[in-house]
Amino acid sequence: MKSIQILLSTMNENIYNVQLNNTLSYVIVHQVSDGQEASYLHYMQGLSSLTKFKYIQLLNQKGLSKSRNVAIRESSADYIIFSDDDNYYIKNIEDKIRQVLEELGNPDFVSFKIEDDKGNEFKKYKTTPFRHSKNSALRISSIENVVSRKFIVDNDITFNESFGLGARYPSCEQPLFLNDILDSGGRAYFYPETITFHPLINSGDDFFTSLNAITRRKLFLSLYGCMKGNIYCLIFILKKITVVPNGKKANFIKHLLGWRE
Repeated sequence: MKSIQILLSTMNENIYNVQLNNTLSYVIVHQVSDGQEASYLHYMQGLSSLTKFKYIQLLNQKGLSKSRNVAIRESSADYIIFSDDDNYYIKNIEDKIRQVLEELGNPDFVSFKIEDDKGNEFKKYKTTPFRHSKNSALRISSIENVVSRKFIVDNDITFNESFGLGARYPSCEQPLFLNDILDSGGRAYFYPETITFHPLINSGDDFFTSLNAITRRKLFLSLYGCMKGNIYCLIFILKKITVVPNGKKANFIKHLLGWRE
């Protein structure tokens, strides 16, 4: 039977918001920068008899991708799920995942659906399974994915620590991660069922700000190379320009085209 583990990243006092399920196994990577490491350790020791987890503190180290790379190294499960500190899962999630893995022939990556607390889907999902490509990877969110740990370890795949919350480029780490899996010959699928719930906060709504536009450009160039990457930058501009606020459009275009970085 395939073992499954939740890799949960959190920072400072957000550890108190984490809701652990005593039927699941966790690796918890806790980035601490407020000097309260002893208090947090004492708190987690009090939970150790209630839930199965491994707890790692990273002192004064920033970056969600860094946290997830540590969690990958500390895990020993067959399949892993990346978690925030404010999402929770369906009942019997392990049974559901094992069922889907068997149905799909034990692929290396499966993305599912996310809903908010009211049952609304986070984005428009297709209604049938499909195999992922570089293009579909652009719409991936990290907490909806199940990944073969053996495949990524064997192929030396990690999160690019220059991308993601707290890094130089504050998003887009997940498309790059899936792209590395695809480039290594991994089989990656979408399956149209919900596995997790998360408050409806869309961090992509500020895509037009200078740093986020630069991040998108870096993503497209990394995925597609210079020529095709610049074409994707143009496509993204045409798709989004009508919803960019007045006064922000010129900077959005300049940063996405690399005229100002």
